[in-house]
Amino acid sequence: MITLITKCPQCGKENEIHVNEHDYENYKNGDLVQNAFPYLSLADREMLISGVCPTCWKKIFDITGAE
Repeated sequence: MITLITKCPQCGKENEIHVNEHDYENYKNGDLVQNAFPYLSLADREMLISGVCPTCWKKIFDITGAE
């Protein structure tokens, strides 16, 4: 396992996401995030894509279920 750190562009909060190193290599080589990391939550996958944390995602889009 490796630890990836994302920083939310909205609030600046850093978040840790733990992934399998092989899966991360697959992601870097073009696998879609949902295929590379099916074990991550939707919120964790979104943080890998955009960096936006679940709290800010809810504020920006006024939705529920982002966590």
